[in-house]
Amino acid sequence: MWVTIVGLYAVSLLPVTTQGYAGLDISGDYVGLERMANLTPEDKDTQWFHENTLVVRGNQAILDMVPVEFRHGKKAYSASEGGFITYRGSLLVRNGRVFMALRMFESDYIEFAEGEAKYKEIKEYLVKHSPGRIEIDGVQYRRTAVSKPERNHLLELLGRVPLNP
Repeated sequence: MWVTIVGLYAVSLLPVTTQGYAGLDISGDYVGLERMANLTPEDKDTQWFHENTLVVRGNQAILDMVPVEFRHGKKAYSASEGGFITYRGSLLVRNGRVFMALRMFESDYIEFAEGEAKYKEIKEYLVKHSPGRIEIDGVQYRRTAVSKPERNHLLELLGRVPLNP
């Protein structure tokens, strides 16, 4: 199968299979924490992160980012602070290196500049990988079990939402 990626970079035609690249198959479910700006600066005991759930199937991916706070070692989810972001992704290989192209397609409380094309930009990130782990844009992801309802929801999005709008 040939995939065309159009975005911030030149158009690339890449051979892609669901078996992975040169024997590499990182299909699976992953979770990683990405530090956020402190949404509650008055509370010095709270740290904010995006809890990123990454579902990879063959060369296709969905990245779902949910804000979480840690206070005194306890994790809590916040529905009111915003920062919920979902990306559609595709894996590609260039010069023997694996990259992930990501396009935001859902967001809550994210402001866009006036006249900015919403949900059109595709960014590429180098994917570093080792058994059971991958790293994208400095965020480390561990292969883990994702709840069945969450996985089903993300797989439904994967089948419905295209990388290129």
